[in-house]
Order: sequence, then C-alpha cells, then structure tokens
Amino acid sequence: MWLGFDIGLGPASDVPLSRWQEAFVPMRLAASLAEANGTEGRPLVAMEQRLLPHRLAPEPAEGPRRWWPWLLAGLALAIGVLALAQRRPRVLAAGAVAAWSLLGLLGALLAFLWLGTEHRFAWANANLLLFDPLCLLLIPGGWTIARGRTTSPRFRIVLALVAIAALATLPLQLVPQPQAQAPWIALLLPLHLALFAALRRR
Repeated sequence: MWLGFDIGLGPASDVPLSRWQEAFVPMRLAASLAEANGTEGRPLVAMEQRLLPHRLAPEPAEGPRRWWPWLLAGLALAIGVLALAQRRPRVLAAGAVAAWSLLGLLGALLAFLWLGTEHRFAWANANLLLFDPLCLLLIPGGWTIARGRTTSPRFRIVLALVAIAALATLPLQLVPQPQAQAPWIALLLPLHLALFAALRRR
C-alpha cells in the first residue's frame, strides 16, 4: 500500500498539512486534542480511557526517509546492466523487456490517474518521468536484441527519450516544494542511463 501511494500520488500529496487538515485521521485528531489547552490554560483532555483494544498493529513512528540505500541499489543494477552488456547482451535484453514492461504499465496507470480521473492528488505526478509509458515501445526492440538481431533507429530514439525523461527529474528537485521522489530517482535513474548506454548501439 505504501508503494502504491508513493508511486501513484503527485506533488499535492507531499505538501505538509495543518492540524485542522489532518484531523480526519483519528490518531492525529486524538494527538492534537491531547496537546490542546482550554480557555483557562488547563489541558483540554484530562484523562484517556481505552474502551476497546486495537486489533491492528499501531501506526509505525515516522522517521527520515533516506535515499542513499536506494542509490546503492540503483548503482548495483546499473553495474549489473553494463556487465551483462559485455558478456550476455541477449540475456540483458530479456531482462530489460521485463523491466520495461513493469515500468511502462505502471506509467500508463499513472498517466490514466492524472489525465483520466478527477483524483487531484494523482495529478502532475513527476514519477511519470521514471515510470515512463514510453518503455512499452521498447519491448519489441528488446525482443529483437534477445533474438540476436539489430534494432531499428526508432528503438534507439525511444531509448534516448526515456533516458532524457529520467534525467529531467533532477532539475525538478530544485523547484520550491518539489515532489518527494528522491529515492525513486536514486533507484531508477542509474538503471535508465545504464540501459541506454548498453543498448543504444545494438
């Protein structure tokens, strides 16, 4: 569920909420009431009593979201791609087809949520530059390489466009209140660039 929210929601979901705006969540409302004081300066909540035990695990504590483990994973994927390109290019192409299928289908879903629904928290989702629907157009070229044949110029153009789109996520992190997508950039940008470097001349 966390992955779905993190990939599928756009910048509107990353704007910090006021206490009033987040009061629809029962735990946040309870925490705010526990910290509030009445008109005479005394605590608004004098006592808490649990009526029913929780059947679900408590909400995990929030903590800083580190991007460097994602970068290590992305660099490891990129190194693996470049190593396979030298030794087993056909195996690499088959793996790339699987990756492009997943990224492209997720990207198509993100595009639908933005352009085909009124879910405003899914609009303007910069993750579309990483989960790129154009990846679906690379699948025939990937199978061509896997069969030991040469790809068309159109494949190389689309491959370049996918890499350029992924690079475009970097300047977007410099705008005021950017979308929180640093971990996805750290994971997928090295992969897109490595696939471009490995397959652009096949």
